[in-house]
Amino acid sequence: PARARSRGAVTLGTALGAIVALTAPAQARTVFTNTDEVRACLPLAGGDTLVGTGGGLVRVDAAGAVRQVWTASDGLPGTRIDALVADGDRIWIGTDAGVAQLAAGIAHAVTTKPVRDIARFRGRVYLATWDGGVVEFGGDALAMRGGPQALRVRASALAVASGTLWAGTAAGLYRMRDGRLDHVDGPREVSSL
Repeated sequence: PARARSRGAVTLGTALGAIVALTAPAQARTVFTNTDEVRACLPLAGGDTLVGTGGGLVRVDAAGAVRQVWTASDGLPGTRIDALVADGDRIWIGTDAGVAQLAAGIAHAVTTKPVRDIARFRGRVYLATWDGGVVEFGGDALAMRGGPQALRVRASALAVASGTLWAGTAAGLYRMRDGRLDHVDGPREVSSL
């Protein structure tokens, strides 16, 4: 990836929205990606912000200048970013084709169904996946586990409240109880928590 400040040129704006063009002379590569659809944000220490967009993961500085853009070409499982979650010194990234970690670059990319949300609960990482239900990942190696009884539905949102993991799905609201997700009476479809 190019660093807009020191190695490349940033061009913003077209009739269709903001197009970011980053040119890295050292790599002789140009990346064009549409980043006008913001889907997730994560403020970072020092004033920068990670922005998940329909066209990749964008790092902007406190003044709003683009510093870096990552896409599937840079090691992400997919280019549309739907979820960003800080977890100590790493960041979980949910994409349209799986999940990855960002530490000193993209690491541990794993292909799954599209990941719409990510939550840490009792030392484990849970993914809300589109048409794959809620999936649990264990350990630093990101090996997929069986996890709680997987809901094979569109899971859109996860939240941890009052010591409980909640999942919003196309089939309604679920909560973690004794290691499994149980349906809760209430709305028929939950897309945000």
